[in-house]
Amino acid sequence: MNVGPSAARRIVHQALPVDRWEVAEQFVSDLLHGDEIDWLNASGGSPNLDEAITLVREALDLALQVRGSDGLPDSADSRLRQWLLTRNVQVDGQSQTLSFSEFESLVSEHATHLLADLGADYSDLAISAFQSDENSIVSTEATLSRVRSIFEQLAEKGQEERAILWSHLNRLVSVPCIEASDSAWETAARHRDLADAAQARGFLAAFAARLLEHFEDPDANEPDWSERGRRFNDLLTQWGDHLDDETGKACQDSSRGSLATTLQPSPKGKRRGPSGRHSVPILLPDIRANCNHESSHRQA
Repeated sequence: MNVGPSAARRIVHQALPVDRWEVAEQFVSDLLHGDEIDWLNASGGSPNLDEAITLVREALDLALQVRGSDGLPDSADSRLRQWLLTRNVQVDGQSQTLSFSEFESLVSEHATHLLADLGADYSDLAISAFQSDENSIVSTEATLSRVRSIFEQLAEKGQEERAILWSHLNRLVSVPCIEASDSAWETAARHRDLADAAQARGFLAAFAARLLEHFEDPDANEPDWSERGRRFNDLLTQWGDHLDDETGKACQDSSRGSLATTLQPSPKGKRRGPSGRHSVPILLPDIRANCNHESSHRQA
């Protein structure tokens, strides 16, 4: 019979740091690995899936508590962080993945010692949640705050990390969540001088596609996007030296047959549309003209 992590946690705070490390390392090794769990419960039998999940959560609490106060041995710390990315529990041929919202709760509670070490792995998971399971994000504001802090870390490092930054920004600017997409282009504008030619072109293409997705959706019920259009054109101008024929074609193809409009309150004397607002042409003709102009300028 094994002493469970819950019982161990009640007494581990009284132990010396080296002993706490050993206890935490053992529970990480036994329970936080993602493979089939080999464990005997208090009755001497094997746990079912629900019991295994409880054991895993208790081991996780203990390991993170020790990590926060004393750190962990390198091997245990690496294994713990790797498990947090997958959060898989397997026992007796059954498995379950703990939710992203539960992961978020842990990161929030232990942000001071955990977030920076998760680094781009955290932003990768958060963006994936925005892409495919936005309901799993409990607080959009808190998640984006953590993502932005990771982005700032990446921006301050070398070119390898900045490549990850631009890859993540391309994904984030494309998500349906307006706040997340806004956060991406705000970060891109702040760090525009760090982008090389390919990164600039990649972000412009992703940003343009997201804008077109809004403008071409007849059921879109989103705030005024004219400011986003202006931001796009600002980046287009600032990155003009990076444009090429392919970028110009992408802008032209994305806007072909479309006229982007934003709805604004209609001033007196102006003809109103069915919704009581008038349409103001913006963005897409400018995108096409700017792309073609910059591309032709580079060829000259």
